[in-house]
Amino acid sequence: MDEAVLRRLVELVGARLSAVYGKKGKQHLQQRLNGYNQAARFRHWIVLVDLDHDAECAPLLRDSWLPKSSP
Repeated sequence: MDEAVLRRLVELVGARLSAVYGKKGKQHLQQRLNGYNQAARFRHWIVLVDLDHDAECAPLLRDSWLPKSSP
């Protein structure tokens, strides 16, 4: 369901998803986030994760998982 919603949102802004990685849970995503961040220096990346009770908001979770994000 998450992927379908993300695809639709991306389409609404006139873009498209070329590949979807992960789909193996938060821990898997968190372990690979630095690599995705490095790849973002060369291509646009979007990360979708449920906050659940991990943080009050997305920026707080991002900052705790990835203190130095690519511009």
